[in-house]
Amino acid sequence: QYDSYCSGHVCLASGCEKERQYGSYCSSHVCSASDCTNQKSKGSYCSGHVCNVSSCTNQRSKGSFCGNHVCSASSCTNQRSKGYYCSGHVCSVSSCTNQRSKGYYCSGHVCSASSCTNQRSKGSFCGDHVCGASGCTNLKSNYNRCNDHFKNYENNSTFWSESMVGVTH
Repeated sequence: QYDSYCSGHVCLASGCEKERQYGSYCSSHVCSASDCTNQKSKGSYCSGHVCNVSSCTNQRSKGSFCGNHVCSASSCTNQRSKGYYCSGHVCSVSSCTNQRSKGYYCSGHVCSASSCTNQRSKGSFCGDHVCGASGCTNLKSNYNRCNDHFKNYENNSTFWSESMVGVTH
């Protein structure tokens, strides 16, 4: 075995005198990604295979980020911003780290009325869909009331005389 190699066989990494084994580099300086012959740039990987988070030396898994830093939403390659999701997939409630389900909110924060994407305000519904009776969190259905509260007001003459002015059936 020789201690030094000619320029055609020596590793091209600065200051290295080991034999090239993988393209232009020795095993100490070649990227650890499968079938890659580029020089390591950070940790065990070249710039094309290392996670783009400056403090991370893990191999990329999706897009430019490793599994610890890429958004967990399927087919997304953006960097996580909060919890496991990027800003485009995480619930918009500041304290929540769940994935959005409808609009900007996760299933725990979006209104439960079908096709509504507003944030819940009382119970399971937003202000547009919650019963108007004080303290009630049911879905409204008739005249700003849920079915239970509408039935209570249906026979109340004060309700009909004050609330239904101008309403036609």
